[in-house]
Amino acid sequence: MADDSKQSSGLNDFEIKQYDVLRAEIDADVAETRLLERIALAGTGAVWTWLATVKDSGQRFVADHPIVWLIPAFFALLGGLRCLALLHYILLRAAYIRKMEAAAPRSSEQLIGWETYLQQMSGKGLRVSSGAVAIWVILFTVSVWVARQQGWLSVFCEDCAFWSLFVILLLIGRIGLSTVNSELEKVLNTK
Repeated sequence: MADDSKQSSGLNDFEIKQYDVLRAEIDADVAETRLLERIALAGTGAVWTWLATVKDSGQRFVADHPIVWLIPAFFALLGGLRCLALLHYILLRAAYIRKMEAAAPRSSEQLIGWETYLQQMSGKGLRVSSGAVAIWVILFTVSVWVARQQGWLSVFCEDCAFWSLFVILLLIGRIGLSTVNSELEKVLNTK
């Protein structure tokens, strides 16, 4: 019976299956970004816990190595880049789904389709949630700060290296988000 209602929507079988697959892929990618956040937080906590216990034990030489304290920062950096790549493909699929929603006849003018509705609620154009970016920036910043407190920056300029890394990460994040947004707006404008 559900198939009959889909058939009356004006989409053919291929388009209906394609819509279902695209929605499932978006859902899977969103779940993966949340999993990456949890893994990075747990990994960071595990590394810090291990380093704290090693530092208090007789194996202090491990905790004194500067690069070991940067492992959590690498978790944050690599996890953030992976999530940015996932976000790019999520937004591309969402743009295509909006095109499908526009082509499908509606039973009510108020039912415009979920992706179209989300776009309208987000205001002008496509914008990425700052919360998702904030998690990775905060995790990276705190990880670098903890490493700094453990003395890894003594090799570098104490005052400038931490803030240079922070600004570089923010710029990379902003450039990445701007690129994703501009590419998606190009896709949407090629109707």
